Amino acid sequence: AEEWQAIGSPLIIGAEKKLFPPADEAPWPKSATPYRFLNSGAIIATPADLLKLMEALAPESLPNDSETNGVAFHSNDQAWLQALFLKQPIPMLLDTECRFIWNLCDVPITSASFAINDAEVMNLDTNTFPGVIHANGSSKEGEIFLEILKSLEPKSDLKVCATL
Repeated sequence: AEEWQAIGSPLIIGAEKKLFPPADEAPWPKSATPYRFLNSGAIIATPADLLKLMEALAPESLPNDSETNGVAFHSNDQAWLQALFLKQPIPMLLDTECRFIWNLCDVPITSASFAINDAEVMNLDTNTFPGVIHANGSSKEGEIFLEILKSLEPKSDLKVCATL
C-alpha cells in the first residue's frame, strides 16, 4: 500500500503473458517484460477511481449470462475491461512489472520462474515481489501455484489467503 501511494495511487490492473480472449495484439502497449496484456482478476484503485471505472463500463448495457435453446452464453468482464483500457476514458495502468499483481497463467513451473526470499515470492521474469499472486487461467490446474504455496508453507509468520 505504501509503494502504491508513493507512486500517486493510480488505478492499476494486473497484466498477463497472453491476450485472452484472443484478439489483435497490435493495439497493446509494448512492454519490457512478458506481461503486457490486461487481466481483470485484480485491480488496485481508490474507491473513487473504481467507481469511475465501473461507471465507464456501463454495466447496465452489458449482457447477462443466459441460455437459449440449451446453448449457454457467458459474458466476459475481461473482454469488456480490455476494450475500455485501450480507449482510456479514465487513466489506467497495467502492472507489467508485476510490482503489485502477478498473474500466473502461462508461467512455467521451473526454477527460473520464482524464488522465495524471506517469505516473499519473487517473480524472476521481473525481479519483483508482488503482493498479490493470482492463479488465473491454466495456472488453476497447473503446478506453479501449488509449488509457490508449498514453498511458503514453512514460513510460520506468513499469512496466505488462497482462492481459486
